[in-house]
Amino acid sequence: MHRSINLPAALVLVTLTGCGEDPPAPPPAAPVPPQGREETRKLEAAGAAGYDGAALRRSADQMLDERDRQAKDLEAAQAPDTPSESTDEAK
Repeated sequence: MHRSINLPAALVLVTLTGCGEDPPAPPPAAPVPPQGREETRKLEAAGAAGYDGAALRRSADQMLDERDRQAKDLEAAQAPDTPSESTDEAK
């Protein structure tokens, strides 16, 4: 008789402990803004072929940034001195 009382009591306890309030779901993570250049975004797909797509993209971005910096420096070195000419014309 003692055993027959413990079994239903245990079932009731198990059932009641499972009926608690669910914890609130965590808020969805904010999407990470894309980093790097738009033209190198497709390089990240190389991850599907076993490469580290993010590393490839970062490397390509660095190379393109360096190329742009060198082109800007070259243009600045080749540009004529226009400010001094414009001051002579103003006189």
